[in-house]
Amino acid sequence: MSALSFPLPPPTQNRFTEWFRKTVPNTDEIILYPGEQLPCSTRARALKKVIKPKHVFITCTPEGTFKHRLYGNENAFSNLPKRLYSVCFPKIHVSGVPKDNRITIQISDKTELELPFIPDEFYSQKVAKAERHVNPEHRRTKRRRTQSVPTTNPNYRGWATLRQRTTHNNKYAVLRRIRATLDALDAKHVIPHNPFAACGESFDGVEDAFATVIQFIYHYARGEMRMGNVQSTSLDMSDDVWEMLIHKLTNIT
Repeated sequence: MSALSFPLPPPTQNRFTEWFRKTVPNTDEIILYPGEQLPCSTRARALKKVIKPKHVFITCTPEGTFKHRLYGNENAFSNLPKRLYSVCFPKIHVSGVPKDNRITIQISDKTELELPFIPDEFYSQKVAKAERHVNPEHRRTKRRRTQSVPTTNPNYRGWATLRQRTTHNNKYAVLRRIRATLDALDAKHVIPHNPFAACGESFDGVEDAFATVIQFIYHYARGEMRMGNVQSTSLDMSDDVWEMLIHKLTNIT
């Protein structure tokens, strides 16, 4: 496979001279494929609209683990978020990825490197997705899941709105309990742990907490928070994040 098929554009001579085999600050990673500095912070809200394949750096640890990083205008490196894999490596089918997701490219007149064709985790996702499509048993299971989503479950044991009067806690009971708990926390000067304090835009590691928040707002606070159904609202999340979330919200296993 030729170097021209590598998804990332070749680094300029200036970027190669500045970054090649330099150490990422505060890590033991060596930069093997220099990218371009972002014109914004790696935490910017508009990052998805700004980022391009040319902004991706590929680094390697002493153990041989490859990582994909970004370099923001705050002069700091951060990991390439999973939700942006498809933005930086677009329109790549698993059948077009080299064996073991490795490719040898000539990065300069005298230097050849073996690099991951796409992020290893992104490759694993594509392999798993391809296997699901060719597995008849999975297709049958997926159809059963799709059919079960709109069906009302008479044994549902979750929250209930006022219009869904059951023997379970209704809206006012839940809100009263929340208010009493908050008052107790204030009285005792206790600050509860923030489950989202350390998460980035990918929400890795806080999926359960995020799903619980979505469930509470949907059933009890959607009107109060003015989050009614707006047709013009666009869904800005990757397919893998949406699939994870919808499974947790609908109790599909």
